Amino acid sequence: IEQLDRIISETLWDSDSANQTREKSDEIAETEMATIRAVIGEISTKWRAAAFESFIDWLVGLMPGVQVKHHGDSGHGWDLLLRIEDPLSGAILHDEVPAQCKNYQGDVDSQLPISDLKRSVRYSGSDIAYLFILGDLTDAFRQSIEAAQEELSSPDRPVRLVIVDQDQIARMYMSTLAEGPSDGPE
Repeated sequence: IEQLDRIISETLWDSDSANQTREKSDEIAETEMATIRAVIGEISTKWRAAAFESFIDWLVGLMPGVQVKHHGDSGHGWDLLLRIEDPLSGAILHDEVPAQCKNYQGDVDSQLPISDLKRSVRYSGSDIAYLFILGDLTDAFRQSIEAAQEELSSPDRPVRLVIVDQDQIARMYMSTLAEGPSDGPE
């Protein structure tokens, strides 16, 4: 009986320990998501409209291997033109890459960002375009991006439309904070 009690006691302790570990990891994940949501809220309210473009210009400019070549509404569908370099060799991988910046709140079902991306690919001739976007992207929006990508692609020129969503933007911003203080966007 003593041995059975000890086995039961050890088994209960092990399951409690496993539950504590699972609960801690859940709490950490919940804390991370709450932090990301708070950062998204701050960015979306403090960096509205054209100011959001300046924020993305600053944020992307801090990334190794990425250079913002032009900032401002081009009239051709892009807000920024990027140069992307190989981080090891410094060779230019992509040049004149259009990027669109959109700050929405709530569900995003607008076709405007998609129209702008399509226009930017046509005018720039680039085979890649970026959309930096805040807001909750609906399944319909994501499907429209995929359809636009297929529409713009040809067998000899595959086109990629890359979405940098609000969670990625928040994580990028938080990683810049972890690297230490820097001058913020203008």
